[in-house]
Amino acid sequence: MEHSSHDKGQHHYGRLAIELTLDFIVRYLVMYTMIAALAHFHFNLNNVYMTMMMVAPMTLIMLISMRSMFPSPRLNIMIVGLPLSSLSLASSPCEPKPALATPSSCAR
Repeated sequence: MEHSSHDKGQHHYGRLAIELTLDFIVRYLVMYTMIAALAHFHFNLNNVYMTMMMVAPMTLIMLISMRSMFPSPRLNIMIVGLPLSSLSLASSPCEPKPALATPSSCAR
């Protein structure tokens, strides 16, 4: 059974998702290499945030450097939008606030 070139390119998106998931896990765990004992290992939201900030540019680099493997412009735009939005939110001058919080005093 023959597959079209479009079908062949689609499995690369799944592999990209797996790669980025593994990348996230490894980078998150690497942040804990300096702990003295396993008992000191605890979930830290800041480490999740920093891991996301490392994976976001890696997503862009992988998509751009291997663009021939990712033939769908629509999917590519969606994939690029996620890391760009996370990077732009991370660089905003305001801290994230709960939805019901009072207006923040961040610079506008």
